[in-house]
Amino acid sequence: MTAAKNTGKRLVYVGDAGSLLLPDGSPVAETLPEEHRGEALGMRDVRDKLRDSDLDWTVICPPALIQPGEKKDNYRLGTTALMFDGNGESAISAEDYADALVNELETPAHSRAQFTLAY
Repeated sequence: MTAAKNTGKRLVYVGDAGSLLLPDGSPVAETLPEEHRGEALGMRDVRDKLRDSDLDWTVICPPALIQPGEKKDNYRLGTTALMFDGNGESAISAEDYADALVNELETPAHSRAQFTLAY
């Protein structure tokens, strides 16, 4: 955070699904098994520190499942809630996740915000 502040550049942080909320508003982190909860809470703490700072920042969070696949270009963007498709799946390919990240780097659309994506 210090480097971003000293340079005046935007900090783009890759978060995780554990720092998102479930559709009912409850935190995903609290629903995770103990062995995964610490990481999710740590990522959420970083997001909160960014939110409380005067930095220009963006946090991109994947859905529940991210894995290699094909680039489909038909993903949806969301904000702070874990997204699900019509079949109840929360997923994205690594290729589409990378596409969304590069799009955000090249054309900032989520300044001082967290966003997520899923099919």
